[in-house]
Amino acid sequence: MQQQAIETTQTTEAPRLARLRALHASRLAFEAESRSLKRRLRAPWQEPMADAQRRLHQLRQSLTEIYCVLAFTRGRVHRRTEPTCWLGVPWEGKWDALDYAKRVTARFAPELLSEVQS
Repeated sequence: MQQQAIETTQTTEAPRLARLRALHASRLAFEAESRSLKRRLRAPWQEPMADAQRRLHQLRQSLTEIYCVLAFTRGRVHRRTEPTCWLGVPWEGKWDALDYAKRVTARFAPELLSEVQS
């Protein structure tokens, strides 16, 4: 009986841990690429850097969203201030940090959202 309960817990925990590990792996890769791009942008420019600047902005936005998801899974909120836009659309309405965290988590990792809410 106890053995069966342990196996059930392990099987339900495995997808969550796998998703969290994937988010952490993405976070580390994005952070490394962001540092590399930032280093290139700080040096004197030898070529047009508009594409690098756009990519850096995308990376930073993705990192913020990953941080929001990871914080939300721990019962915290990463972004406390209103963003200027979300998914390229100006933010409208009353700002709610918890609602923002739920929206980002629903987009990035909906399976984690259902576990946090229950």
